[in-house]
Amino acid sequence: MSEPAIAIQHASELDYPAYAAFQREAYRDLLVRTKATTAHMTPEQYRWKYNPPEGPARIARVVQGEETLSSSAIQPLRVTFEGRSVIGWQCMDVATLPQARRKGLLLATLRALMETIPSDDLVFGFPNAGSIAAFLKLEWVENVILTTRINPLVRLVKKRDARVERVEKFDSEHDVFEQRATIESPCVDRRPDYLNWRYTFHPTAKYASFVYRTSRCEGICVVRQARVMDRDLALVMEIFGSTPGVQTALLSHAADWAHSAGLPMMALMSTSLPLSTSVRSLLVPVPHFLLPKRQVLVVHGSGELPASLMKKRWELRTGDWDVF
Repeated sequence: MSEPAIAIQHASELDYPAYAAFQREAYRDLLVRTKATTAHMTPEQYRWKYNPPEGPARIARVVQGEETLSSSAIQPLRVTFEGRSVIGWQCMDVATLPQARRKGLLLATLRALMETIPSDDLVFGFPNAGSIAAFLKLEWVENVILTTRINPLVRLVKKRDARVERVEKFDSEHDVFEQRATIESPCVDRRPDYLNWRYTFHPTAKYASFVYRTSRCEGICVVRQARVMDRDLALVMEIFGSTPGVQTALLSHAADWAHSAGLPMMALMSTSLPLSTSVRSLLVPVPHFLLPKRQVLVVHGSGELPASLMKKRWELRTGDWDVF
């Protein structure tokens, strides 16, 4: 039998049907335990996912003969901070077949991918409990934990605002909103091309997108129906607003949308939702120990700017995590 070897591929070189089958097998036990669906693990999904606006993803696989034993992927996104930006490679789909675990294969794929990244770029990700040790061995740093909030009674949120309207896609108007709303914390840049790739052109999931508009765009909200832990709910992917009041209006509209869709509850993950918005939107924080996964951000960078961003508390939303 041949010795395992590492192969690095760009998105255009990947055998997507074989790769999707590997991911389903690697995550089979976890999917069963969490009662999760495999709807996000199709060739079409990975083909879309690995081609974001900033360029193609890179995939490192440990192969033995024709079989993939372990794999990790990184995709390039733009991270902004106080008017500056850097390419941030989001690490995802970290997986190893059950029979190949505890052999250092995952660590090898991560190391191989990091060697392909320019010094001016950074890498970030949301590892699970089984893989976070490999990231820490490579000097990735824990940055912030996303807080999960749930509104278990969306029918009680009745208020809607006439300034909130649904849109089918995002355009240059949203660029104006981003330029005015200077975010002091590092965050993934929500330009229209990113938002449209992420939501409008998604191959399988359907999202509802809303904007709060006066004479100009003051905020956005993106929500979808999802099944989490065997429950149907509305999952808020994006919530940005120029003021807490704008965010509250958008979340009220999202709750009304959820109720109209027959969904009894709404959830979101965030690092910076104002307390007043949470209270008015009936969003209750869930203790981390009650969740199937602690959503912690880990970051690594060696250049001057990337290294400085490792020390800053990032601003994150549900859509930043790999909940496609």
